[in-house]
Amino acid sequence: MSTIELCSVCKSFGAVRVLSDVGLTVAGGSITAVLGASGSGKTTMLRLIAGFEQLDRGTIAIGGQLLDDGQRSVRPQQRGVGYVPQDGALFPHLTVAGNVGFGLARGQRVEKARELLGLVGLEGLEHRYPHELSGGQQQRVALARALAIEPSVVLLDEPFSSLDASLRAELGRDVATILRARATTAVLVTHDQSEALALADEIAVLKDGRVLARDSPRSLYRDPPDLLAAGAIGEANILAAEARGERASCALGEVALSTNGRGLLVGTVRLLLRPEQLTLHLELTSGAARARVLELRYHGHDALARLMLEHPDRETVLARVPGEMALERGQEVWVSAGGPAQAWAK
Repeated sequence: MSTIELCSVCKSFGAVRVLSDVGLTVAGGSITAVLGASGSGKTTMLRLIAGFEQLDRGTIAIGGQLLDDGQRSVRPQQRGVGYVPQDGALFPHLTVAGNVGFGLARGQRVEKARELLGLVGLEGLEHRYPHELSGGQQQRVALARALAIEPSVVLLDEPFSSLDASLRAELGRDVATILRARATTAVLVTHDQSEALALADEIAVLKDGRVLARDSPRSLYRDPPDLLAAGAIGEANILAAEARGERASCALGEVALSTNGRGLLVGTVRLLLRPEQLTLHLELTSGAARARVLELRYHGHDALARLMLEHPDRETVLARVPGEMALERGQEVWVSAGGPAQAWAK
């Protein structure tokens, strides 16, 4: 199991700085998701680790071996890195087996391809061509090809983004299971928050070429270090509030505050409440704020309601409600909040 270490990594293309002093450690055998919007530097980071680009400053090491220090760079084929691109990038003139075995010694190709196609659930498809496969099958072939060289590290560049939602979730789970079974260190680049939360052991949030936060999915969601990280992980309600030690008053009424070692806050703060911390009431309820339903996103088991509070500031909030709750756009409801809430001084 090989650890990936990036230290003070910087990369520019011409006058455009893409990565600025990025530091990141990926533990051996773990899956780290690099989460960020388009243009945040995610793919550039992956290409630097793979050796497709050379960094300007800093260092990259895998398994304790220095691969790039801005002066000397180990070639991609010598890094022991498997790479799964967004579109699979299969060779159209080669069969599935030919794609998986590409680059291997001739005597290894047939046996290795059969073994890996069984691993990714594509037994019996050795003689098909890429155009005869579905999108999900093509991505499975791309993963098998990346694993064929027995890499110490696998890099996945938004490999599920072109798939429909249900197939994307299924393939994501399967890929994570395969990587963990082989104790392969992996970096998954994605802009999908749900994907990062569901698949990764750790998440690194990247914005404008800098790592804002890095922690386990649970810790980043429940206890983000700042408001930027809070907004980058999951749905978030950020409300103005007045803090008085262990409690704060906001448009939703009074809520308990979580200090988490930060100390007690007094004065104007910004409050974080996740949608599941809000409760909707269909009838007038003491202590609840009056609101109106603006939008409803139904997911079957639950729904996400966007509400406008009938409050002087007319703030909007998101509330997660049971799927069986009957709601309509324009409906009047009452909403209350349960703590503890995270808060930061304004």
